[in-house]
Amino acid sequence: MAADHAGSTAPAPEVSVIVPVHGDRGGLRSTLEHLAAQRTRRTFEVVVADNGDNGDVEALAASIEGLDVRVVEEPRRGSYAARNTGVGVARGAVLAFTDADCLPRPTWLEAGLALLEREGPGVFVGGGVVVVPSRPSRPSLAELWQIGHDLRQDAYLTRLHWSATANLFVRRDDYDRVGPFDGSLESSGDKEWGQRARTRAVRAVYGPEAVIDHPARPTMKVLLAKRRRIVRGTLALSRSTGVPVYSAGTLRSLKPLLRDTWRESAQRVPRPVDRPRLLGVTAFVHLYQRWYVARLRAQGR
Repeated sequence: MAADHAGSTAPAPEVSVIVPVHGDRGGLRSTLEHLAAQRTRRTFEVVVADNGDNGDVEALAASIEGLDVRVVEEPRRGSYAARNTGVGVARGAVLAFTDADCLPRPTWLEAGLALLEREGPGVFVGGGVVVVPSRPSRPSLAELWQIGHDLRQDAYLTRLHWSATANLFVRRDDYDRVGPFDGSLESSGDKEWGQRARTRAVRAVYGPEAVIDHPARPTMKVLLAKRRRIVRGTLALSRSTGVPVYSAGTLRSLKPLLRDTWRESAQRVPRPVDRPRLLGVTAFVHLYQRWYVARLRAQGR
């Protein structure tokens, strides 16, 4: 497909892939290269929602051969506001969402669309996400936590009725029925959208064959920054919905969390030596998040 960075009068593509990006030019290049390598006969465009601090995204998009890319700017910070802006210019009958640090496998698009078609209208599909450490033979503590706990799409979709926007497919008609993401949320906007979809009779479907690889954040500093952002987003969602998320009793959830982590660690963490390390970092991150909640509340936030 020929590159197109300023819009097109060509027939609308079948699919629009929405990619928000903020301060991750290198991640965006990798994502676009993987999208250019998709094995599919479907026509698709990529809409990059530039959320700032990315340099010349137009030039970057033009350097990826064989990809129909359009760039739209969203000055208001936040990935959900950026996704909404991307959707606003998308021309496809199907919307596929991923992020600028994600690496869609060559069959990702075809597998997600096939499942969406098989299920029929009134669904959204969340594909599989594989967390990839920088050194698989010796993952860092931060990477171990992510391998054990992050982006658990199977649980998100089958138990909680939402999908991470790192890997989400939905027909445009069904998206419009649910409405846009809550652009005011810093995090948890995908959770809010999925739960809202349930009230609009749009059901969640897990599609493990539509896989993207997600590079793990290598350091605890970067991981904890993300966890703080997720805590703030979750609390904001709790305030807007009136549903309590963190209560004084949640510290009691540490013991079952560690028990379940140990039971599942043999499947998710191949090296036996890493299983105790995973248990230790699980306890640390859990207690850190509870401390951060208490700190926010003490500050009246």
